[in-house]
Parts: sequence; C-alpha cells; structure tokens
Amino acid sequence: MSPRVQATLIVDKFLTEKEVDKLLHYSSRLTGIQSALYIYIYIAIHTGMRVSEILNLTIDDMKQGYVIINNKGKIRSVPLSIVAAKCIEYHNNNNNKTSSPSSPPSPSSYIFSTNRKSTRPVFLTSTIHSWLKQVPYKKYKIPKEKLHTHNFRHYFISTSIKKGMKPLTVKNISGHSSLDTLSIYYNETTTELDNEIRKVHCPPPPPPQKVSPPKKRGSKPGVKRGKYNKPLRDLTRALQEQKDENKKLLQLLSTLTK
Repeated sequence: MSPRVQATLIVDKFLTEKEVDKLLHYSSRLTGIQSALYIYIYIAIHTGMRVSEILNLTIDDMKQGYVIINNKGKIRSVPLSIVAAKCIEYHNNNNNKTSSPSSPPSPSSYIFSTNRKSTRPVFLTSTIHSWLKQVPYKKYKIPKEKLHTHNFRHYFISTSIKKGMKPLTVKNISGHSSLDTLSIYYNETTTELDNEIRKVHCPPPPPPQKVSPPKKRGSKPGVKRGKYNKPLRDLTRALQEQKDENKKLLQLLSTLTK
C-alpha cells in the first residue's frame, strides 16, 4: 500500500466534529470520579496534549495560562487560557468534596487529583483508556476503533489545520519534530475526495427555467388587455346593437309585404 493511500485511510479514522460533540455530551453526564473524563476530553481537543501530559497538569499551570512541557528533551509551551476556567472550576469542586474547607489549596496540586496535597496524579493513562472503552459506541454511532486517547490529539491538529492555523504554529504547539510529520493531516478523507470529484465531474443540474404561462384564447399577440381596449369593446357593442336593429326592421318589412 502506497504511503499516500495509507495516510488517507488513517485520516478516515480521525474523530469528526459531530463525534467529539457526542463524546462531550456523554462524558458531561458522568458522575463521581468518572466525571474527570469530560475535563480530559475538553483539554485534549483544545490543546493537542498527550494523555500523560494532561494528567500531569497542575493548578498553577492553569493560573499562569500556559505549561512548559519537556518531552524527551523537546521543550515546548502550550497555551491553556481556553481551558483554564473549566479546569480550575472542576479542580475546586472536586477537592471541596474530599478536603477540609480549612485546608488551603496547594499550588502544586494536580488537576486530576482528589486530594489538594497530592504529589502525583490520581489517574493513570490506563484509567482514561478504560473509561473510553465503556462508551456505548453503538448508541452514539462512533466507530469503536476511534475511541482511544491519542485520537483527541489527532482531532486538535487536523481541526487547527482545517481552520487555518499556521503549520509552524501547529508544529510548535503539538511538539512534532518537523513539518513533514504534519503531512498526514493535509490528506483529505475519502468522503472529502469524493465530494471534490463530484464538484468537477458531476455538477449539480441547472436550475429549472421559468416557463411563461400560456396565452388566453382569443387574445392577439401584441395587444394588451386593459383600458387601452375599451374603445374597441364599445365599437363591437355598437355594431351588435345595430345588427339587432336591422334584424327587427327586416322582420317588420316582411310582415308588411304579406
């Protein structure tokens, strides 16, 4: 299989916007500890961060509006301003249920933690994976193979490119080593390719032409009905009356000659 065809098939496995909306709707209705799945998805689709990077986010990362990530020596800065408000709200609500009101929040506490004094995330990558496997994919009509953590990163990158973000900016935020790595996200899906072909080779039918209503019987071409034909109608009426008078006179004469 050629790299081009393989890349197109991979793009077909990316989450669509409708599918992401369904997952957000599903996870927003979860309760208890599983309610964290909604925050995880929300962060992932708005930042493109890896699952391990998201689980290590802290409350002070959110307050400063960005996080510095060092992934195998590759350092990058990821903006968090879009997701900060929801994450801080989730963190405060979650900790208020398990911590004493008198204990002040620790600036180093993790977003995904049930303890303000926790020195490590409460969730593992396997936890998020297991929650995604519990999604009723048949009910929401989402292919099962799309339900994995890295697909939210794919969604962020592909959506950013489609909406016009500069390739260099996408590379810097996502942490890819080169622009060549992003080439897969520029491949259209098979559905998009089909739509483009249809635009060229199967143009839509022309709009229906306006058909003028049929002319009424007795009307002459070029003669309009209305006030301009009133003299003609008067003349016709006068001739008819004269014809009737002549008929009466003939009848009278035939009677007198008998």
